[in-house]
Amino acid sequence: MGAAAVCSRPPPREFVFVGCYTEAGSADPFEEKMGGIPHDRSKKGKGIYIFELKENGALVPIICVPAGINPSYLSIDKDKRTLFVTNENSEFMGMEGTGSIRSFRIMRNSPSIANPLNWNKPYTLGLEELSVRPSLGSAPCHVLHHPTSPYIFTCNYAGANISVYEVLPGGIIGELCCIQNIEGSGPDPHRQKASHPHCTAITSPEEILISDLGVDEVHRFMFNEETGLLKRVGSRGEIKLPPGSGPRQVVANGFSNQIHVILEMKSRIETFSLNETGSGDFKPEADTETKTSNPTSTSPTECKDLYPKVEAPAETKASNAKQQEASEYPEIREGQAKGKAEDKTTDRAENKTENKTTTEKKAEKEDKCGEEEDDGDASDEGWIPVGSYEWKHEEKQGVDILPSDWPEKSKPFPGAAYYSDGSKYKKYNGGKWASALVTARNGSVLYAANRLHNSIAVIFKDEDTGKLSVEQHCPCGGVTPRDITLNSTGELLLVANQHSHNITVFPVLSSGRLKPIGVTMEVPLPSCIKTFTL
Repeated sequence: MGAAAVCSRPPPREFVFVGCYTEAGSADPFEEKMGGIPHDRSKKGKGIYIFELKENGALVPIICVPAGINPSYLSIDKDKRTLFVTNENSEFMGMEGTGSIRSFRIMRNSPSIANPLNWNKPYTLGLEELSVRPSLGSAPCHVLHHPTSPYIFTCNYAGANISVYEVLPGGIIGELCCIQNIEGSGPDPHRQKASHPHCTAITSPEEILISDLGVDEVHRFMFNEETGLLKRVGSRGEIKLPPGSGPRQVVANGFSNQIHVILEMKSRIETFSLNETGSGDFKPEADTETKTSNPTSTSPTECKDLYPKVEAPAETKASNAKQQEASEYPEIREGQAKGKAEDKTTDRAENKTENKTTTEKKAEKEDKCGEEEDDGDASDEGWIPVGSYEWKHEEKQGVDILPSDWPEKSKPFPGAAYYSDGSKYKKYNGGKWASALVTARNGSVLYAANRLHNSIAVIFKDEDTGKLSVEQHCPCGGVTPRDITLNSTGELLLVANQHSHNITVFPVLSSGRLKPIGVTMEVPLPSCIKTFTL
């Protein structure tokens, strides 16, 4: 008999999900008073774009899946089976003051999903909508799936709150567990009138960090994996940043004892490390008044009647998101959802939820979402105290990510014809408008995006001292680099250029620098990039 045939697994294939804005003028803080960043406003996104990423950086279009209004941020669960999406707007099914979040099943080798772009390309990856829920706050800008437990966290930028939902088996967004309202403001009268939660970072299974652009702080919370509730670490645990700096994103390399914070309004990166004694936080300037934030919460028993459990249709038939929501979802009585939940906490034991989607313990516990931790102790079952340590500011590990002569003398990298005079960008917050940050090579290399300057700053970390230094400013290949990410091997950096309507892919050299010749693919108003390997 002949030798048995040997079955070999095909090489892994890498795919890219791209979120976008479907409405012109979105996510531009200069839109109202200054007319916004100039760009072609006739181009608008149509949904979630899926590409295959080749080794040479080429992007092969596969499909675009409708995903409601402004599907601006994406998160993939740890099992790579579900994609979570924020709809960054302020209306959901006729309800004012709330955006929405959706979940999609990642479909492999399924040609059943309609392709609205008619790319006529064979594909092996698609999305099937599973569920949609209100985010319970306006302009949800960030969603994150917990790596070790079935919950998602959503930052509602204009709603000044964070919502926590349970995720059921199969990827359906289930019960609302907690809403964390945050009060406070910063010194900038245009951009910091209120709290603006922008990003969630998970530094350990029991600790959640929330960067707040509006109050110049990174908030710390204990997280209960059994109930999905948050409990605020005492005020001494808050990570304070310089007034008017606008912390946008917190980056931790997995469960880490060091974090980096990118400051949008100062175009700077600061570093913090775990510290069991002392604070090391920035001290507010004497002549600058910054109102202290005061996170409060609403328990799920108060919120369970604010919304219906609405399942998405099995197939998305309407390309217009507003028409789809008006025709395919049931009516909701007026005033059922609010942008902010009431500032109070209800005893969970007195108001048991009808839909028991978690363990019996969840309904029996008397935990109250948002209560402060007392001196680092947590007597309630399921709470793991994290307040016995603090995040210490590493003064020598901060770095400005723009050229020192910007915008007075140097000019932005070419992205469009109107970029002719660097000095004009002083009116845009002094030319400072940082966005995304990623780390590579175990934190020894960082990449940060500079909007207005249209560059990617390549930052090296000294192995001995930890000092950060900018080694390169690489042209981003477009206008307004809103998001960046590395592929699975770290050999390619992808950039979403919002206002030039394109994705650019740059090779990463052996030194960590970027080769300033990238591959470009047109995508209208791209806002977020996630990679996915099969």
